[in-house]
Amino acid sequence: MDANLFYRLESQMPIATLTNSIPSDRKIDQFVPPYGYLSSIDAFPSFDENVINYSTNQRSQKPSNLICKLVLIGDVAVGKSCLATRLCHNTFDRNYKATIGVDFEVEKFLILGVPMSLQIWDTAGQERFKCIAAAYYRGAHVIIAVFDMNDLDTLKSAERWINEALKTIATDNPLIYLVGSKRDLITDDKVYAKIDQTARITAKRVNAEFWSVSSLTGHQVQEFFKRIACVSYQMLVKQQLNSSNTSTEKLTAKTQLAVSLNSNNYNTKQQSKENCCST
Repeated sequence: MDANLFYRLESQMPIATLTNSIPSDRKIDQFVPPYGYLSSIDAFPSFDENVINYSTNQRSQKPSNLICKLVLIGDVAVGKSCLATRLCHNTFDRNYKATIGVDFEVEKFLILGVPMSLQIWDTAGQERFKCIAAAYYRGAHVIIAVFDMNDLDTLKSAERWINEALKTIATDNPLIYLVGSKRDLITDDKVYAKIDQTARITAKRVNAEFWSVSSLTGHQVQEFFKRIACVSYQMLVKQQLNSSNTSTEKLTAKTQLAVSLNSNNYNTKQQSKENCCST
């Protein structure tokens, strides 16, 4: 189904239908912490007070279903599709099939009682599909660059993928996440610590938040996407609040200007009448 049609139909559903269909492990009331505060892009430990007030007001009426667009990027076979499949279907497919073009998934969350959908666009890693993938970058709220923790060349590639994506959507100011996959294959703690440190340095260089996950075992996958849901929700709500405040300020300014103009017109007419009478 076309994504736009999907959300038009969903927007017509009763709010109870939307919220009741969301499983309990997708309902979030506490701000999920980062994998490590040293590599966090948003170190705040809780939801902003204005965001909480907005959510409370939304629950008392029919809240709109917020939509957050995520784009998965990275080299072929680093684990992008497995990451999305583990989140959405809680499975791991050992029979790897390269993504052709772009795949699409939706996962719903309930944040502070307000529904939000993560719209996940899983792009192909092959060079010949880069132009196709780039077409889906626009409008993205979140960019997730995935690399294989057992192959540091894919970490270098992930940094290039991020820079290329930002050239396309720099004005959108998306949240950036750097994800190391296949954590389960690293058994030596010293080796892992070295890779982890290298990844954190790279993440800091591209202003990204780093996470280490395993789609095979499910290690940190749910926590990672819950973290994204929290940070994205707070970002989207703040954007709405700022937009509303800006609109109110513009309306107030227009009203004041109209009152001022009417007042000037009235004074001009009065002055004209007085001059006419005196003549």
